[in-house]
Amino acid sequence: MSDDPGMDNDVKKAEVNKLITNIFNRPAKAEAEAPSSLFRKTAHPAAPEKKPLIPALAARKAVRSTGCIGLDIGTSSVKAVQFTDTGAKKVLESIAVEEFSAKDYEGPGRDAALKEILVKLKHHGKLNGQCAVTFSMPELSVEFIRLPQMPQAEMLSALDWELKERYSFDSEVSVFDYTMLAESVFEGEKHQEILAVIAPRKRIVEHLQILSGVGIKVAAIEPAPFAAFESFGESPAWKPEEVTVLLDMGAKYTTINLIKDNSLCFSRVSFVAGESMTKAIADYCQLERGVAERYKKDFGMSKMVLEEDRKNPEVAGELRVKIAHALGLHMEQLYSEIERSFRFLSYEVCASPLEKIDRFVLCGGASGLKNFVNFLAGRFTAPVEVANPLAQIEAPADRFDLDYLKVASPSLAAAAGLALRSDK
Repeated sequence: MSDDPGMDNDVKKAEVNKLITNIFNRPAKAEAEAPSSLFRKTAHPAAPEKKPLIPALAARKAVRSTGCIGLDIGTSSVKAVQFTDTGAKKVLESIAVEEFSAKDYEGPGRDAALKEILVKLKHHGKLNGQCAVTFSMPELSVEFIRLPQMPQAEMLSALDWELKERYSFDSEVSVFDYTMLAESVFEGEKHQEILAVIAPRKRIVEHLQILSGVGIKVAAIEPAPFAAFESFGESPAWKPEEVTVLLDMGAKYTTINLIKDNSLCFSRVSFVAGESMTKAIADYCQLERGVAERYKKDFGMSKMVLEEDRKNPEVAGELRVKIAHALGLHMEQLYSEIERSFRFLSYEVCASPLEKIDRFVLCGGASGLKNFVNFLAGRFTAPVEVANPLAQIEAPADRFDLDYLKVASPSLAAAAGLALRSDK
């Protein structure tokens, strides 16, 4: 279960199972509205036939409070954010971003490097309190499930069967959480909509060990898509009736999150991300990785009319054109995955044709690729904006570099969303 030789002696399997259940999973509850460590449910008004999958952000504002530290353990960096609440506004209390070195980016030295970063952050007072945590976990699966209406006890059994049969869920290797969503009328009959999240048990245990080993108190573990979505809870980021794609672009993978009616409806992982972009440039242009990374940042998608440029002998050999073409070809995979996600939302989740994607919102460290906003807008003929999850948060100018915050803000979405939890 872990490389730590003291693991089996110090933490018995039964204790680990209990810890995971308490932090990540949803145990049986007597009250339907009891809080969950993963999903924060609130009462919301009934709607005829179909309600949002995740309760609208407007319904959650009344129960939000601050005090929890948001800790985002990404592939290439660790981010920590904390707010304080003055009653009238939220104020940025602390922020920290620590990058993994190139040699510790991935591989056997990563866990030791992560421990060093966490100890450093704790020493500087950035992690002294309850932490809500998310971490890089591409294996995580977010599944929309629709079951016929039935008594709750039978519903839970049916959900367990559905997870095992359709998604090969095995409690020995995975943990799951879920939220009962709304009732809907599907094919003339009442159904219960459910959103389930399945995560690898080993990954949860390993991260809990590292965190507890350096004295960090974990209040909850939350999947990054939900954390990023929650970071916009105090602003009118999502417009009613629109289909918005929240594209969280990291170093190793990108999450494609679809939002409709102010609600997160669907999430899937794409491996078109910062690292794969660099590799695409290196392979296409025959460059070393470090050089390709530098050129990616310098040039980005600097030429939009790629085919015309490539056929023009005067510019076809220019490095910036080759880099733009390499990225353009690579990005087609991401565009295809976005389109498939939209079709799934339209026909499987909403069960009715949707016309188009209305808007894109970008976040994550890789979302700052030069000219990607224009390229994406042209590809989908939809407006694209770069997220600023700190837009509604006051940051004292005498304590923070406001220019840095403006640049870093898109990469802080998950940490900011976690910091807005009500856990104490």
